[in-house]
Amino acid sequence: MKSLFSRRPGLEKWAAALSLLLVAGAAYLPLAGTMGYYRDDWHVLWAAVEQGTAGIIDQHTLDRPLMGVVYAGIDFLLGHHPLGWQLFAFGVRIAGAWVLLWLLRSLWPNNKSQTLFMTLLFAVYPGFYQQANAHTYQNHLVALLFGLLSIALTVQFVRAKFRGAQVFLAALSIFFSAACYMMFEWMIGLEGLRLALLWFLESSPRPAGFFRRVGGMLRAWLPNLVGVGGYLVWRIVFFKSARSVTNIPALAHRYLADPGGNILRVIAEGFKDLFETLFSAWFTPLYQLIGQLTPVEVIAGMGLALFAAAIALLYLKAFPSRDEGASISSCMSFSAALWIGFFAALTAVLPPILAERHVEFRDGLDRYSLTAMAGVAIALGGLIDRVLLPSRRNTLFIALVAIGVFTQFSGMVYFRTFWDYQRQLWWQLNWRAPDIKEDTALIPLLPSGYRLAEGYEIWAPANLIYRPGVNRVAISGEALNNQTSFYLTEQLNLGRNMRKVEYTVDFKNSLVMAIPAAGSCLHVLDGERPEYSLNDDPLTRISGGYSRIAMIQTETSSRRPPEDIFGAEPPHTWCFYYQKASLARQRGDWQEVVRLGKEAAARGLQPQDIVEWLPFYEGYVHLWQYEEINRIAGILRSDHFFIVGYCQQFQDFVPDPDAPDQSEQFMVENLCGQLDAIQ
Repeated sequence: MKSLFSRRPGLEKWAAALSLLLVAGAAYLPLAGTMGYYRDDWHVLWAAVEQGTAGIIDQHTLDRPLMGVVYAGIDFLLGHHPLGWQLFAFGVRIAGAWVLLWLLRSLWPNNKSQTLFMTLLFAVYPGFYQQANAHTYQNHLVALLFGLLSIALTVQFVRAKFRGAQVFLAALSIFFSAACYMMFEWMIGLEGLRLALLWFLESSPRPAGFFRRVGGMLRAWLPNLVGVGGYLVWRIVFFKSARSVTNIPALAHRYLADPGGNILRVIAEGFKDLFETLFSAWFTPLYQLIGQLTPVEVIAGMGLALFAAAIALLYLKAFPSRDEGASISSCMSFSAALWIGFFAALTAVLPPILAERHVEFRDGLDRYSLTAMAGVAIALGGLIDRVLLPSRRNTLFIALVAIGVFTQFSGMVYFRTFWDYQRQLWWQLNWRAPDIKEDTALIPLLPSGYRLAEGYEIWAPANLIYRPGVNRVAISGEALNNQTSFYLTEQLNLGRNMRKVEYTVDFKNSLVMAIPAAGSCLHVLDGERPEYSLNDDPLTRISGGYSRIAMIQTETSSRRPPEDIFGAEPPHTWCFYYQKASLARQRGDWQEVVRLGKEAAARGLQPQDIVEWLPFYEGYVHLWQYEEINRIAGILRSDHFFIVGYCQQFQDFVPDPDAPDQSEQFMVENLCGQLDAIQ
């Protein structure tokens, strides 16, 4: 194999590019078709559907106007099917990796395997695992691509011999860097990588004195310095951000209030984030994610990691490096990689810290490791080259690539589950509620680990389903948490303004709902008689009594979720029958409840959550079908903890022997025994 490929050296470039594609594909593509929309996707998606590209642009004029323009253009091209966004984000990430490979090989052309492995580490870097959240984070990947392309063009500018080529390359570099920083101001930390490369380029191929080196570096940086300076003047002097985290005068005021404390904080957090991006990223995210994998998923992740390792080994076998471990280069010594990467990673994490944000492997805060990824990959490449023997280097490189692939796959599994819970929420609510009254405040709670965080994660999909074509928030929503449970108990009416979208949340018109745990259906609570699952969070029990089931309009035609966004309607398993039976119970259609119960039984369906028997039990009681009454009552009474909790709501029940409908009294006595036993 060696002799075959050595006669065709041009194949190595294609093999390196293909290796990148296959390894990244193993990390991101196997589950791409099961991803959906998450977090900040929703308010942009609602604007795109209801207001068009102008709505997306308008939302982002508050803090990042260029990002809004780019976002709107990509939305216009891709449409609203989640898979299109997944493939686009994957393509952008691969393009960024190819640009980095081009940059590295222009610096170290004789270190083929090292530069490929550094690029592989960049492509599957586990410290950023938001790839599945493609609708939002393609913006970040596009900006990062622009930033890396600008730096690569700067290197070509330094080497260009002709004046015209220099002007052209400098202009392109300025354009892409300005585009990057105008999309995300904190990505200005990429300038550290540019400066580090220019510093070391000044001593290649011959060493230079310190002042000569500084002068040469500044001359080469001057075009981009003008571009960066112009951007900073616009950002600080002319542009007024409406968000505190991107409002530079507001940040400056806070720093001036306590300069010493803030300087110490920046230094401490800078080195902490540097350590986390360089080292912790290869272990902490995987440790956090692997616990939610099933054994089958663990095996699948390990298989993909082994596949990526096999691709890397195949490359090494096909193209063994002639200078493995050497520091020979026509451009600069490979030993410089450690210091270039270290400095680049440090400067990359500083801007978010200055804005009082920093790298955390939770809640999307890992995005602040994005600009450090290239520096981390270069630093690790240089470190491994410096401290390990040639025979050990490739083993560690391959192990890190495998960890990256496994972590990214684990992240995709998490987002697949998150999307599945969201789809359950909206499809089951659609089965349960044909329509919802305007001014309703939807208050849902998903299982722990997958909970919604912001109101727009609720009102945006709700209005896309129940009020299509309406250019306002007709149905509001809030995530159930400690704060909103207080608003519920106080029955407040609050005004909201989210990126120029104004609406009101009237907690007197709340509809509280929850998926208590895996296996449970969506439970839409009736505040007059809430039925709690054993798995319900205390927040649900605190808030359930304020849920107004009358906000569901039971007699209108159903509004189906748009399938291009929410996917095809799920199979009609137990939860379908439970939701339809709950709707029929609200209508008082007991014949329909019993019909649904018999149909579900004929299909062998039954709940995993015992509380979901109650609509059917009540239906059989109303029709006095004693055989089914006794069967379900036996199931319900078999769980002592459920019965105790359920019967507590009937402590003040007073039977009326003259009432025409004795069904409620029968249920109380049948399930709870004599009323004095309940006390």
